[in-house]
This record gives sequence, structure tokens and C-alpha cells, in this order.
Amino acid sequence: MVDITNEIPSTVAGAETMTSTTQESKNPLLEGPLSLKASTRFRQLLARPGIVAAPGICDGISARCALEAGFEVLYQSGAATTASRLGQPDLAIATLNDFVQRRNHQSAQMVTSLSPTTPLIADADTG
Repeated sequence: MVDITNEIPSTVAGAETMTSTTQESKNPLLEGPLSLKASTRFRQLLARPGIVAAPGICDGISARCALEAGFEVLYQSGAATTASRLGQPDLAIATLNDFVQRRNHQSAQMVTSLSPTTPLIADADTG
């Protein structure tokens, strides 16, 4: 077997400068503890290696189950919320207000109160 490592130059013009600059400037999203602010935490999770799984939720009980299962991000589906809250198909019946306001305890605001540091992706369309 031929060892080719001896044939590759250990330093290439400018490589030392690039390496030292790269080592000095560290990306805060990739390292350190996760933020307590949900939006920053979401950016950190997306910037780090691996897959971010966000289960679909429709109400407080499904959100609680997802949190208890250990998910770090939640996705509030417009169709699922409409079906859970109104018993209707997603025909643009639910509006942005149905997600934001505290009516019937079926909103994104109620879900985020369960775990304020957990990012929530809310699928609130034109309605």
C-alpha cells in the first residue's frame, strides 16, 4: 500500500491564514447552550447538524404529548387545528386570529405557554 500523505504539501499558500481565521471566528448558532428565546433556539437547531423533527399538533393535548415525547420544535397545522376546533375540513375557515387569540384555548398562544422556549411553526394561512 502506498502512503500518499507524504506527497501532499502540508501547507498551501494562504492555508494557514484561512485556518487561523476560521478557528477564531466561531458561529454562536453552532456552539454553546441553546437560547431561551424560541426564535433564536429555532435558528440554532436548524444551523446544527442533524434533522429537526417537528410533529404536527392541533391543540393543547397534542402539544403536551409532543413535548413529553421530547420533541424540540412543534408544528401547528392549520388543517389539524381547524378539524380539531371546528370539526370542519380546512377550507380557509380558520383565520390568523384563530391561532393568535386565546379563544377556546385552541391557539398558538396557548400552546406556546406550555413551553415558552419551544419553537412553534404555525401554519396560519389566508383564511
